[in-house]
Amino acid sequence: MKKHINYILENESLGKALEEVRRILGNGIPRYDDELRAIEEDYRRMQHYMLEGYDDKQRERLYEELLVRLDRLVADYMLDAHTTVPSGLSAPPTHSNLKGDFEEGGAASVRQALEMFAAEIALFDADKTSPLLRKTSSNSHPSKERDSQRDGSAPEDLWREHTAYMDKIFEQLYRTPQWSEEVAHAYEELILSPAIQAADAMLIVSAISLAHMRTFDMQKMSLLVNVYLHADDEHLRQRALVGWALSIHEKLRIYPDIKQILKVVMAQQSVREELLALEMQLYLCMNAEKDQRQLQESIIPGIINNNHLHITPNGISEKEEDVLQNILHPEAEEQAMEEVEENVRRMMQMQEAGTDIYYGGFTQMKNFPFFQKMANWFRPFDINHPDLKGAKEILGKSSALEAFNSQKMMSDSDKYSFAIALSKMIDKIPQNVIEALNGAELAITPSEMASSATLIRRLYLQTLYRFSRLYKDRHQFDSPFKKLEKQHTIYRYQELISLCKDTVPQLGRFLYKQKRYEDLETLLRTYPDNSSEDIENMRAYLHIRNGRYDEAAKLLQGKKKRPAMELLARAYYLKEEYAQAQSVYEQLMTMDESILRHELGYVRCLIKRRDYMQAERTLFKLDYNTPENVQIMQLLAWTLLNNHKPQEAIKVYRNILQQSDTHQENLLNAAYAYWITRQLKKAQRLFKQYVMRMKEKEAYETMRQALNDDSELLDNYQISTIERELMTDIVCGEVEE
Repeated sequence: MKKHINYILENESLGKALEEVRRILGNGIPRYDDELRAIEEDYRRMQHYMLEGYDDKQRERLYEELLVRLDRLVADYMLDAHTTVPSGLSAPPTHSNLKGDFEEGGAASVRQALEMFAAEIALFDADKTSPLLRKTSSNSHPSKERDSQRDGSAPEDLWREHTAYMDKIFEQLYRTPQWSEEVAHAYEELILSPAIQAADAMLIVSAISLAHMRTFDMQKMSLLVNVYLHADDEHLRQRALVGWALSIHEKLRIYPDIKQILKVVMAQQSVREELLALEMQLYLCMNAEKDQRQLQESIIPGIINNNHLHITPNGISEKEEDVLQNILHPEAEEQAMEEVEENVRRMMQMQEAGTDIYYGGFTQMKNFPFFQKMANWFRPFDINHPDLKGAKEILGKSSALEAFNSQKMMSDSDKYSFAIALSKMIDKIPQNVIEALNGAELAITPSEMASSATLIRRLYLQTLYRFSRLYKDRHQFDSPFKKLEKQHTIYRYQELISLCKDTVPQLGRFLYKQKRYEDLETLLRTYPDNSSEDIENMRAYLHIRNGRYDEAAKLLQGKKKRPAMELLARAYYLKEEYAQAQSVYEQLMTMDESILRHELGYVRCLIKRRDYMQAERTLFKLDYNTPENVQIMQLLAWTLLNNHKPQEAIKVYRNILQQSDTHQENLLNAAYAYWITRQLKKAQRLFKQYVMRMKEKEAYETMRQALNDDSELLDNYQISTIERELMTDIVCGEVEE
């Protein structure tokens, strides 16, 4: 229903949209019906004035205002109609109460509470024994002085009350309806106020961002853009950037201000570069499951198998030193350490490249009750959080919790996971391990791998990805981690992509390297400019990949640079226009004779044109200059076989089959050579290996398909149809026994 009504609002007339909204809403919902009637009456009045011949110079502006009012009404209705209470949240406030909380001094009330909290914490940190603090604390929190005297930490009641208050603010902001300009301005001032704690401002920005991702709100978007432009705290800036950059909806007809706002902000090159980096990081987050499999299969086992600890359900213990092993293999320990170091280095390289190396390790920890509350997913890490009280008590004066605060490569939500998990298993960890944990860094920090902004944004996006995948009520949220055609980013919309056209080629190359071909095609379809050679080459590549060889050749015709010419030769070859492909390869060889792939492409064209003599001469020259090259040997053997030199072909195939990773096609072609020379037992054995390798199809189907594909070769050697049937039965009958 939401997509249906939004489509009508975007593409149909206001009258048609009013009819559809009236049909959906019906009657009997006063808080929507009253506004809908007002819009209908204003629109009828506009129609009446037009019929009466009045020349209203404000007509277009009024029409646009009515469209905005109707869109906002629909958004609020959809919010109410589809909101259920996520686990850990209180019952949703009514629409009218929400408006009261956030339009009638609500922001001012919130600001006052947050500023008071920040002041109390500042006073406490400045002087825990000052009379002023005791006076302030005793007025509102009777137990704070007692708590502070007991353990020297910030008053527990103060933190407990503030945390509960921020949970409430978060859930209300997430479910708040459309804002007025005044409300947005009040919250913008609140977020940018230096008198509140940065952590509170960040949490509020996350709540507003989630609300905006769920239901587009022009005022929330303006707020997020302004916070991004004017905040001094980089964590706050990056959260705001993620909030508006992933929520650019296609309502340009209703809200032309979207383009105007973006036009101003995108004029800065630094903003365009950050948006590009954000878009690429979005895709790296979506690789989390695939990257985790790589870690689990090829890296983590090498680290675990070579450590000196036993990890069991009953706790962690050190392995006893094997004296005999040290005597017999004195180099083993050094080799094990080198393997651990190499695996750690590989893992750090993956992390530097943007891989979320912690995703798999912390997945199960997101089942802790702590993460039943939505706000806790996005709350900056603070050892004073009430839910870490147990961890603080168990760890005592341990520096481990403090170390989490300084850990730069772990997201806040993972720090909470780690701290809670550590408190649950601390009694099972040997004392020497705890001492090492207290006295050392918790993780290797990579080299200067990224700017602060890049790293902050990456960790926040990883948190958002975990939330979209692991939060119990994630179905209520509009995840931004989608294919490009379903994203709400600037790269999706043809009307907006021109604002960052200088970054499109780089994003295209990234998508190509990531093998995101469908998204690459969406990007190029959205991008109207054909002036970039990189873009044209990517278009041609996609044409070739999708079998549109004519379109690719037409696009590349007349190009003089090597990348375009390589694609053109490939397009001609796949079109089976081998003479044209050969001509292009000859031009490429003239440009740079040292590139082997051009010479091999040229040879393949010769083979397809049955010019075996020229192909043979060229391949012998290449084999002499580049000995033991498998690609050259494969083409040479096949050329000799087709040029009626099967014995010479067998010599080459023997060399090829000695390679450990030989392709199954070499087994098949070598079998042909032995069959042609009447060495049938050897042919049978190779055919059998080939059929067993081709597991996708049934044995008889595989064999018959191969013989049919190579019927021209077999015909040239006069191998009859009956012989082919006999060989198929001999090979496949034995395979199936």
